[in-house]
Amino acid sequence: MKIPPDFEPDTLLKNGLESPPPKRPRTRKCDLYSGPSRFRHVDDHVNKVTAVNHKSFRGLLWHLLFCDKDIKSDLERVRAIYRWTAATGGVKQCFENNPSANTAEEYITKFQSGKISACSNFAVAMHLRRTTLHCWNAVYFDGNWFLLDAKWGAINGNNNTSECSEFYFLTDPEQLQFSHWAEDPRWQLVDRPIAMNEFENYPFVKPHFFRVGLNFISNVKCVIETRRGQVKWDIGVTHPAKFSYRLVSSDTGSDRIDGVLLKNFIFHEVQNGRATFALRSPAPGDYFLKIFAKSLHERNGHTGYTRMLEVLEYRVQISKTCIEDDPLPNCWDTTWGPGQRTDKFCLYPLQKRGLITTDEKTVDIEINKTRPVNILCRLCRNGWKESKLQKCIEIEDNDTKSFLTVTLPYAGEYGLEIYGCLPSRKTAGYHHVCQYLISCSWRDENFTHEDLEKYLETTETEDAVFENKELEIKPAIYSDSCQLPVLKIDESSLPEPAPRPLDLMQASPSIGWSLELEDHVKSVCDRTYRSFDTLLRDLVFSRNIQNDTVKARILFQWLATMKPQNLTFDSVDIGSPEETLRGLQTQRTTYAMAYNTLCKYSGLVSKIIFGVAKGMDYKPGNTFTPGSNHHTWNAVLLNGVWELVDTRFAKRPVLAGATGGPRMDLLSHKLAYVHSTGKSIIELKYPKSKRLHLTFSVISDNGTEEYEGVKLVRYAMLEANAGKVTFRLRFPVKGKYTFIVYAKEDNPNKSDNVFAQVCEYIIEQEDVLVPKPFPYPPCAYQSWGPGIAFYQFNLFTDTVSAVIKTKKGVAKFEIMSSKPMQFRTRLVQHQETSEFEGYVTHKIQGNLTMFTITAPSQGEFGLEIYAKDPDTESKKMRHVAQYLILCEEEIHTVQLPKLPSGLLGLQPMLVKYGVSTITHSDPVIHTDTNYLEIRFGTSQNMRFTTSLFETETQAEYSEYVFIQSEMNVITLLVCLPKTGFFTFCVHGNLLTDNSQQIPGLFNYLIHCNEMKVDAIPYPKQYGFWKEGCSMMKPLAIKPVLETTVVPFKVRIPRATIVAVVVDNDWTPLVLHPDSGVWEGDIHIEPTSQGGIKVVLVASFGDDQSKYATLLEYKL
Repeated sequence: MKIPPDFEPDTLLKNGLESPPPKRPRTRKCDLYSGPSRFRHVDDHVNKVTAVNHKSFRGLLWHLLFCDKDIKSDLERVRAIYRWTAATGGVKQCFENNPSANTAEEYITKFQSGKISACSNFAVAMHLRRTTLHCWNAVYFDGNWFLLDAKWGAINGNNNTSECSEFYFLTDPEQLQFSHWAEDPRWQLVDRPIAMNEFENYPFVKPHFFRVGLNFISNVKCVIETRRGQVKWDIGVTHPAKFSYRLVSSDTGSDRIDGVLLKNFIFHEVQNGRATFALRSPAPGDYFLKIFAKSLHERNGHTGYTRMLEVLEYRVQISKTCIEDDPLPNCWDTTWGPGQRTDKFCLYPLQKRGLITTDEKTVDIEINKTRPVNILCRLCRNGWKESKLQKCIEIEDNDTKSFLTVTLPYAGEYGLEIYGCLPSRKTAGYHHVCQYLISCSWRDENFTHEDLEKYLETTETEDAVFENKELEIKPAIYSDSCQLPVLKIDESSLPEPAPRPLDLMQASPSIGWSLELEDHVKSVCDRTYRSFDTLLRDLVFSRNIQNDTVKARILFQWLATMKPQNLTFDSVDIGSPEETLRGLQTQRTTYAMAYNTLCKYSGLVSKIIFGVAKGMDYKPGNTFTPGSNHHTWNAVLLNGVWELVDTRFAKRPVLAGATGGPRMDLLSHKLAYVHSTGKSIIELKYPKSKRLHLTFSVISDNGTEEYEGVKLVRYAMLEANAGKVTFRLRFPVKGKYTFIVYAKEDNPNKSDNVFAQVCEYIIEQEDVLVPKPFPYPPCAYQSWGPGIAFYQFNLFTDTVSAVIKTKKGVAKFEIMSSKPMQFRTRLVQHQETSEFEGYVTHKIQGNLTMFTITAPSQGEFGLEIYAKDPDTESKKMRHVAQYLILCEEEIHTVQLPKLPSGLLGLQPMLVKYGVSTITHSDPVIHTDTNYLEIRFGTSQNMRFTTSLFETETQAEYSEYVFIQSEMNVITLLVCLPKTGFFTFCVHGNLLTDNSQQIPGLFNYLIHCNEMKVDAIPYPKQYGFWKEGCSMMKPLAIKPVLETTVVPFKVRIPRATIVAVVVDNDWTPLVLHPDSGVWEGDIHIEPTSQGGIKVVLVASFGDDQSKYATLLEYKL
């Protein structure tokens, strides 16, 4: 490496400007750069420099800062110095020979050996600030002082882009003051410097605190003192986050007391942007409380989740305890109440808080569901038997709601854990989704010590926690003198069996059935009875029912839904009705015999019918041999007509307790056998007035449900629309397949609303399509076309078929809505495991949304559409429809780069802030020029910022974007420096928002095919420029070779003085009051050293000695 002979470090010091006094920076860290990728080339260069030993400080300085021509700005040089200092401190020797005394080489060598602290004396002026035990740096560039700590960056760093190492580089003073205090208050660089005692009282804040997006709401002290044994405080949460914590004794370091974890004395929940911590006192003494957190908003590329890192540490002083301060119930999680897991399972409890306080015996919890989820609960109390407490829980569960009823035995604190399982993933088991702390003050005066002993834990082996046992409830009490009626039948008086009269063949009229009766039957199913008499009296005669049809329905409903193991009668005599019902447990009794017995003692006439039936073991085409498929059912006489009842088939497993499935008719194939020569289409019919959920299963003749690792159902397509169901089947190999269709009504008020089998076919695949068929695209649901949620959102489309064919490689369709909606799409294909981000775009014009799909290639693609009502608080997008995009043409589509799902297009905050696109609604822009003007409309005063990256290399080109603000219109001027793909991200927040959070508004993928204009970097734009300023000219200044006059014409609201500074030469601009435009001619002369800076500054308010930098041109 050759060093220029005229390069001397001393000349750099002589040429340095006098440092201005310390002052709070007007530019925040997030305005300087968006992430470590901005310095990727700098960090790579530093790694190379670190690996080399240099002969002198002069050689090190040249190699580090000046030999790489891509390191040009002061910001990049500061970065290089910081990274080199953090990487080499105490690690390695960087000079070949031992340094001479009183030289820069000696100073750096002592630093590397740990004899002096980290500081820098390089070309950029750096001032060392000292406290008693530590020192760090303030560096001046771009008109601002910034703080950094290379020592702590080295201690906390991990590789080149670690979050801790990054935190201590140009840290915002408001964040650094929690861990660093400067003796000279001016060098705290804040508006209100703090004293040493205030600094000592701050909590021990770690860098991850700010990375997760936390802030202080209360208790900004390092020592927590309990009052009357308890204390509570809140931490602000700006992004979804998960917390954990650890409480240890300061004396022993133990996290337990008397065998109990100390963290069980802390109640924690996250609600409405607040993380609440309530500490109970375990025992007098001093403790250390460490709080950990991880963001649920960002992802880590290696693990899939961000790590749980320490964010805060407190000292807890407990002078006295409270007698009521027991540990919380020992539940699975440390966070109480609903949270991220409930959202993941699409569960939305109405009880939002983690603490439930009640003075009643029962607690009711209602949970809304947007997808089928099985619910399981666990009730616990410290020192009590879980097997006993499990009997206190009742669950009513369907596909859209779950109702939990907890009957509490006695006053005290209980933990209620809720677990969920997706029916489609039963093998994954149940997962913890949330938990509640129930504090009950209700006391049962009749609750004796003997009753308490039943609940208290003993050394005896307990039953399984989730064993499904029912709580015994005393039935209604009747007089012993009141006997059940026993119907005596005169066989000769009964009518002969005959076809139902024609006037009764129509739809059955209402029989007086109600939800109240259904709830009554359900409550009887949940109870245990000591005798048949008390059972039947409670089931039938307690309701004073006179209608025989209602009686028959009650008996049918109870027998079809009750659990035989719950029939626990005290005495079972031979020939008694108790023996008949108990025989269901051992299958010595048929359901027809049980129903006949119930009718006999309820005053109804019933007969047992013997015959054969097509049950679950029947396969299409089977022949009935003597003794096979034997079955019994009932005929019951109602209103002089024999009606048929089959409780056994109503209870068979496929119906899962339902009493019947939706009525459907066969359209295309009315025989059980279907012969296929490669592709079959089976059609069914259902009433147009009903909306059905449909599903199906496919099993090969060898009993498997997969072919080469792919589910056979993926070779079938289901489409339901306007009362017609169409199945398209194309199996990959020859053979026989069993095809079963299930359905249920879309009726959340129906308690037994589960899938029921409606038909079954044998598909004889005699041939296979050529070429061999692929599975249909792996979409979220089996049903294609509009789904149930499509109609729940009052959406409408003219597209009738679920198969949409492309024309010239493009498919289009529209969705109308009753109000503006938010949409998101996902395009998938069987051959490609990743998603095709960017090939689907949509425009929203009022209540009309227009979708455009560009096929990536020839073939089949699955399009999923998700929607959300922006007026609701729910963050979940619901699946509303999916379509098969069929491209049969030879096309030449521009292949888009792989991007994360959901990256492109409008972001949620765009709608919340009232921002709209004016010029470019499509997130994918194909352009034949490298110059674009993208405009947004705003309804409020906004501050925009942008980032521009080359998509493949992630190289940043944000200097080629210029922001103009004028009259509720934001114009983004984009001049791309080369052809290719670029990712363009637009961010913004309200001018009244003083937080450091700048959420995303819209993300584009720009494909530039041709360079039409010269790409000259725009001036650097500072914070004040983004607050309503606009530039008429010049947008950019080319390098000058001779004296040049550059006219300036700019609009700056609220400015009192505007000037242009060229190398310390000030030229004021003149204001034209009528137009509000500042104008003037600026003379720029070339210099031998090059590197001319042209800076636009402005003064706001009465203090004309203070100027803010708006723009900075570099020539």
